[in-house]
Amino acid sequence: MQYFINNIDDLKILKWKKKHAPDTFLMDGVNWTIKYDDSEHKTYKIEGENAYPEKWMEFMDLISEIVVQFWDYK
Repeated sequence: MQYFINNIDDLKILKWKKKHAPDTFLMDGVNWTIKYDDSEHKTYKIEGENAYPEKWMEFMDLISEIVVQFWDYK
């Protein structure tokens, strides 16, 4: 778990905007939400609609790594 926390810190997720959306309205697409509780039990919520923050792909890679490690552990 410390690996995940360290990488979350490196990605500066807590500095991401709270809302991500394109400049133009789209009728269809992808909505996403990240909820993150820090060590002091403060909850952060970041959302997007057809737009993503910088380092989004690095975040997705990290999530994939964690899922694979968890799956292999079981």
